[in-house]
Amino acid sequence: MNRVECKTQKELDTALEGGHIPILVGTGHFVLRGTSCAELHESSRAELHESSRATLFGSSRATLFGSSRAELHGSSRAELHESSRAELHESSCATLFGSSRAELHGSSRATLHGSSRAELHESSRAELFESSCAELHESSRAELHESSRAELFESSCAEGSKFTAIHVHSPSATATGGVVIFVEVPRTPAEWCDYYGAKQDGETAILFKAVGDDYASPHGTIYAPGTMPEAKDWDGGERECGGGLHFCAHPAAALTYSPGATKFVACPVRLADIAVHKNPLHPNKVKARRVCAPTYEVDRHGKPLKAEMEAGA
Repeated sequence: MNRVECKTQKELDTALEGGHIPILVGTGHFVLRGTSCAELHESSRAELHESSRATLFGSSRATLFGSSRAELHGSSRAELHESSRAELHESSCATLFGSSRAELHGSSRATLHGSSRAELHESSRAELFESSCAELHESSRAELHESSRAELFESSCAEGSKFTAIHVHSPSATATGGVVIFVEVPRTPAEWCDYYGAKQDGETAILFKAVGDDYASPHGTIYAPGTMPEAKDWDGGERECGGGLHFCAHPAAALTYSPGATKFVACPVRLADIAVHKNPLHPNKVKARRVCAPTYEVDRHGKPLKAEMEAGA
């Protein structure tokens, strides 16, 4: 596949028809559609539609629509709409609208509107408006307005207006203004239940499992209604994965670990039998030694199915 320099839309279309990689140069304005891909250099301009892709260099510009994607370098710029995505490097900049997303690195900048989202790294910066949201890492910075919100990690920093929400996950992070929430990592079963919203009844929590038609988990344990499964390989919580029965605080969360599940089961578990890992890769799940009372089937919202309610009447 050859790289072909293009200065006009006609040259771009010809290059794409020939299966080549178009290199857009000059001051021309181009339009990419379908699954087409191109590189933009110098002060070229492009509109990306559908699932097209582009990599921008120099002072090039792009406007993205649909599910298009772009990677920005140098002092390039992009405007993102709908569900488009962009990855920014160096001193590139982007303005996001709709449900678009961006990942920022280096000294890149972004302005977010609507329900757009951004993840910031290194010394990147963002300004948020409306209901946009950002996750900040390393030494990144953000300024929040209206009802926007931010999650701060490492040594990141955010300043918010009165009704913005700033969640601080690191003692090194700095937040001023807005509504600041210092998030403590759950260390005990009770703290984990409070953090993820698991219902508790005294010393027992109601946790959930996503299973198949035969009520089996992906690893083969049967959670049929009325049973009380117990882990034969219980390791006391030493490992995060394996060595116990694994649960989530909500059926929707359990579904992420078993995407093909067709049924959901509620499992009463004693807090004393739950292990919370110190440094979890999957913090929204815990493991336990056993289920302490009969399981029962629920819907994906955690409500007992009618048959289960009648059986217990």
